[in-house]
Amino acid sequence: MKTAFELAELPLADLASLGLNGNPEEKLSASDLMALLSGRRTAMMKFYGIKSGTASIDSLDAKLSLSREDSDRVVLKIHPIYKEPQYGRIPMEEAGLFFSRGIAPKLIETEQEDGSKVKSVVEYDSETKEFISYDPQKVQVPFMINGEELDSDQKHDFRFGRPVELHSGLEVMHTAIEPLGIISDTDKLLLRFDMDEPKDLLLEDIRQINPGKHPSVHFFSTGFESHMMEAQEITEEKRAEFRALDEWYRMSSEGASGEISR
Repeated sequence: MKTAFELAELPLADLASLGLNGNPEEKLSASDLMALLSGRRTAMMKFYGIKSGTASIDSLDAKLSLSREDSDRVVLKIHPIYKEPQYGRIPMEEAGLFFSRGIAPKLIETEQEDGSKVKSVVEYDSETKEFISYDPQKVQVPFMINGEELDSDQKHDFRFGRPVELHSGLEVMHTAIEPLGIISDTDKLLLRFDMDEPKDLLLEDIRQINPGKHPSVHFFSTGFESHMMEAQEITEEKRAEFRALDEWYRMSSEGASGEISR
C-alpha cells in the first residue's frame, strides 16, 4: 500500500518539540503512525510542557497530521480542540447543512486561492470542531475487503465517503477523520489494495458506523477466512523464496571462498 508520506519524511524535530522524540515507530501507536503516513489525522493525544518560542503550554489535547508544502517540505500540523467550529474554506451556508441534516460526509465545490473551483468531500470532526475536506480522487480504494472484490460502483461510493455494503452484509465507509481511514459494522477488516501484487492489511479495533452498538457483523465470515488463508499462503510463499535465495547466496559464498583459499 503506497502512502502519501514516507517514514523518512517525518519531521522529527517537530515531533520532538511535542515530547515525541526518538523513534516514531516506538513513540506512536501503529494506527497513529499509519494515519500520519497516509495523510490522515491521528487519534486525540495529550501533550505536556510544550514550548514554542517564548510561549509554553502546560498540557494540550490535539490530533496531528502531516502536510506537504509547495517546496515539497513536510510539516507537522497540530489540531487542538476549538471552542467554536472552524470552517476553513467551507462556505457557511454549506457548513450549516451539517448541523441541520446530521453530521455526514458531503460533496461540495470550494473556491481555491487562485480562483479555481474544486470538488471536495467535506467531513466534520466533532472532537476538534473542524471542517476538513479531501480530494476523493486521491483516496486509496481497496481492491478487496474480507475476501470480496469491490465493483466499480462500490469503489466510487467508497471514494466519496458513502456507505458500501458487501454481499456478506458487511458495511464499510471511508472517513478522513478516523486514524484507520475506515469505519464499519465489524471490528476487523482485511484489505487488499493491489490486484497484481497482493499486499494485505489487517485492521483491528475499527470504530463502528453506529457508535454504542456491538458489531452487527462478525468479521470471521467465510470471505474473511478464505482471504486470511490466502494472505498467509502468499506470505509463506514469499518466505520460501527468501529462504531459497538465502541458501543460494550462502552456498555461492562458500564456493567463492573455497576457490579463493585454493
